[in-house]
Amino acid sequence: MKAMTVSIFMLLTATVAGASGTGTVHDFILRTMPQSVRVAERDTLGHFALPKPYSVPCVQGIFQDLFYWDTYFTNAGLIADNNLEQARNNIECIAAMIRRLGFMPNASRVDMAQRSQPPYFAPMVNDYFRATGDTAFVRKMMPVIEREYQFWMNERVAPNGLNRYGHNADKGYMLTFFRDVAPRVGVDPSGPYSEAQRLEMSGHLLAEAESGWDFNARFERRCMDYNPVDLNSLLYLYESLMEEYNRMDGNTVAAGKWNERAVKRKNLMNKLMRDKQGVLRDYDYVNRHLSPIFSAASFMPMWVGMADEAQAKVMAENLGRLESANGLFPCEPGPRDLPYQWDAPNGWSACALTAVQALDRYGYTADADRLADKYMRSIEKIYDETGQLWEKYNAEEGSVNVTDEYKMPGDFMGWTAGVYSAFLDRKNKAATRRAYGEKDVEKYKQICRENIQKVKNQMYREPRGRLKYPFIVPGSESYLESLWDWDSWLSDIALRQILLDSGSEQEKQVCMEHEKGCISNWLDYCGSEGFVPITITPNHPSRQELLQAGNIYEQNIHKPCLAQHVAFIIRNNGGDAEWIRNDLLKLSFFINHYMQYKRDKSTGLMFWNDDTMIGVDNDPSTFYRPRNSSASIFLNVMMYKELQAMAYICRQLKMEDAAKSYEKDADELKACIDRHCWDPRDGFYYSCDLNLLPVSKPSHSGFTLHQGSPRNYDCLLQRFSVWSGFLPMWAGMASPEQAEEMVTRNYRNKDLFNSPWGVYTLSPQEKMFNVRPSGNPSSWQGPIWICANWFVWRGLVNYGYLDDARELAEKTVVLLGRDFERFGNLHEYYDPFSGEPVLNLGFTNWNLLVLNMIAWLDGKECVNEF
Repeated sequence: MKAMTVSIFMLLTATVAGASGTGTVHDFILRTMPQSVRVAERDTLGHFALPKPYSVPCVQGIFQDLFYWDTYFTNAGLIADNNLEQARNNIECIAAMIRRLGFMPNASRVDMAQRSQPPYFAPMVNDYFRATGDTAFVRKMMPVIEREYQFWMNERVAPNGLNRYGHNADKGYMLTFFRDVAPRVGVDPSGPYSEAQRLEMSGHLLAEAESGWDFNARFERRCMDYNPVDLNSLLYLYESLMEEYNRMDGNTVAAGKWNERAVKRKNLMNKLMRDKQGVLRDYDYVNRHLSPIFSAASFMPMWVGMADEAQAKVMAENLGRLESANGLFPCEPGPRDLPYQWDAPNGWSACALTAVQALDRYGYTADADRLADKYMRSIEKIYDETGQLWEKYNAEEGSVNVTDEYKMPGDFMGWTAGVYSAFLDRKNKAATRRAYGEKDVEKYKQICRENIQKVKNQMYREPRGRLKYPFIVPGSESYLESLWDWDSWLSDIALRQILLDSGSEQEKQVCMEHEKGCISNWLDYCGSEGFVPITITPNHPSRQELLQAGNIYEQNIHKPCLAQHVAFIIRNNGGDAEWIRNDLLKLSFFINHYMQYKRDKSTGLMFWNDDTMIGVDNDPSTFYRPRNSSASIFLNVMMYKELQAMAYICRQLKMEDAAKSYEKDADELKACIDRHCWDPRDGFYYSCDLNLLPVSKPSHSGFTLHQGSPRNYDCLLQRFSVWSGFLPMWAGMASPEQAEEMVTRNYRNKDLFNSPWGVYTLSPQEKMFNVRPSGNPSSWQGPIWICANWFVWRGLVNYGYLDDARELAEKTVVLLGRDFERFGNLHEYYDPFSGEPVLNLGFTNWNLLVLNMIAWLDGKECVNEF
C-alpha cells in the first residue's frame, strides 16, 4: 500500500479557512475549543446518549463522537487552560458509558462498542483530582474505575496473567470489519482467504484498533498474541491509584489487596518484558519473545511510576532512537513490509505527552524540554502555514506531509490542542520556576533565615509615654514607635517561629514580655464602651481625650484580632490564661462593641463605619464608600475567628457557659456570612453593600410606590475580586466544596489572583487595579502584601491544596530573599509582575511570617495562629 499524503488542495483549503484566524496557536485553541463540544441527550440508532456535553476531536467532518483515549489528552489541555467544568463533563460521560456497558467503547458509537481503547479513565480522574482536590468526586468514581478494571481482568487476560488487547465482535461484524479495514494494512480483502483466515486476521486487526495504535509495526499484525507494555502499565496505574484512594478513604484492607495486584503485575512485567538493556517492551506470549520494534510505548512504565531508576536511565539514553528533528516517532525507524500511520515519519500528540511527562517524572528535564519545544514549534509552524490543527504531523519535517491510512481530518482540535495547551502550561510554570528555581529557593531560605535573625530585635520597643508596657512595632522609619493592631498580632506569630527555630530561653522571655505588653497597652485604653484605638503612639491622646474628641460609636476601632492575639499567647504558653483573667471583662467589652454597634440588624453582618484605617487601606468594597455601608468579608471573617478565640479563652479559664455563648455567636455569624457573602455563580466570597434605601410602610391606605413588590433583600454583593475573599479558607469556615471552587476557579486563575510573586490583592481584571506606589493610603489595589500571601497560604494548607501552598510559599521565599539580598532588609509591599519592592525599606512586621512558610516547606514544626 502506498503512503498517502495530505494533498496540495487540502493545504490550500486549510490556508484559506484559517486566513481569518488571528493570534497565537493558544489563542486559536481557546477560541475554537468550545466549538468541539457536543450533546447527545438520547440514544439513536448509531450513537449512545451521554449525560453531559462532551468534547469531540474535530470541529466538523469526521470524528464527531466521544473517543476514549483521545479524551484523556484533550482533558490535559482543558485542565491546563482551567476549563475544569468541561474536563469533568468528559469524565462523567465516560463514567456513564462504563456504568452502562462495563467498559468504555472506542467511541460513543454503537458500531464501536465491540472494542475499547487504552484504559485512561483512572488517570483522567486522577488528573482532575490533582487539579481540584475533590475527594468526593474520586469516591464517586472509584466504583466506576473498579468496574472497568474488572472488564480488562475478565475479558482481556492472557494465559500468563498479563493483559492483552482484544474485541467482543460477532462473526458478522468481524467479516465486515475485515473487508473495510484490510486495505489499510496492505491486505486485499477479496484475496484467496478462507473464512477462518479472515476471522483470525480480523480479530487481530480489531485488537490493534483497540490499542489505539491502528495501525503499527509493534504487534506484527498479531495483536491478540501480545502483552502490550502500555496496556499493562496503565493497569498497574489503576491498581496503584485504587490503593491510594482506598487508603485515603480509610479502607486499608482494600488498599492492601490493590497493592498486591500492582506488585504482582510489576514483577511479572519485569520478568517477561525486560530486554537485555533493561527496557520493558511488548511481549509475544504465544511465541515467547519480545517485539522486534522499539516504540514510545516503552515510556509508559516511567509515565505510571513503575520503572526503577536504572530503567529510566536506559530509556533516556535510548531516546535518540525515537527522537527526530521535529518531534518523536511512535516507533523506531526501520525496514517495514508497508508504511503504517503509527510509525515514522509521523508524530502523534499522545506519544509526545506521555514521553515528556515520563522524562519529567524521573528528572530528565532537559530531554523533556527539548521534546516539548519541538512539538510546540511544529504545531505553531503548521498552524502558521495552514491556519488549522491536525490529527498528526510529520515529525521529521514539521509538516503535514504524513503517512495516512485515511484522509486526515482538518478542523482538528482534540489531543493536538490538548497537548499543546499542556506543554504551554508546563513551559509557563517552568519559566516561573526559573525565577525561583529549587536551588534559588534553598538559597533564599537561608538568606531569609540569616537576615531575619539580624532584624528581629528592631521590632521590640520599651515602655514610653502612653505606651506603659513593652510592645512590638512593624519596623521601618514610618512605623518606628507606634503600636498597630493586626500588625502586632501577625508580627508575634512570626516572632514565635523565630524563637522556636533558634531562640534562647532568655529571648523567649523577652518576646513574652513584649507580646503580653501589646495586649496590656490595648486594654489600657478600653472601658465599658469597648472602644480600643487602631494605633497608639507614645504621645497619643489619653483615653479621656479620645472619648471627648468624637462619637466613638461612629469610629472604626481595633480590628477584631485582639482576642485572637490573646488566645495565641495563651496557646503558646501551655494554655496558661491566668495572666488575662483580670482584663477579661475589658476584652469582653471590646467584643460587645462590635456586636452592638458595628453589626447590621437586617443581615447580621459586621460593617466598617468608614474607610479610615481598615488595614486593607483602599479595598474598593470600603474605599470612598458611604458610611456604615461596607459589610467587608475581611471584617466579618476576622470577627468570626475573634468569637472563636473568646470561646477558647473562656474555656481555658473554666468559664464554660461564656464559652458556649461565644461559640453560638460565632456559628450565627458564620451562617450570615454564608447566606449573604458566598456567591455560587463565581465560587467566591465577596463583601456586601448595605447602602440600600429603607423599606417603609405607608401611613395611609392609598396607593404607595413599589407596594406591589417591596424590596425583600437586605444587601447586595460587591463582586470585586479582592484577596480577602479567600479568608474563609484561612478561618476554616468554607465547606470542602466551596474551597474547591475558590481554588480552582479563582486562586489558580492567573487573570484573577495568581501572580508570578503571590496573590494579587486586587484582581487585574478590576477597573480599580493600580500598582502605582502609594503611602496614604497604602496600595492594596493589586500589589503583593506578604500578609495576604500568608493568609491565602494558610487556607490552602488547611484544605489540603498542598502543591498550591508549596508554590505560593516558594514564591514568597524568593521574593523576600531577593529583597534581603539586594537591600539588606524588606519593604512594605511589592510589584506583582516584577517582584520589585515598593516603599518603606525596613518594614519587617508580618513579612517575617515567611519563616513560618519556610518551616512548613522544610517539614519542621510550624507556629500557627490561634
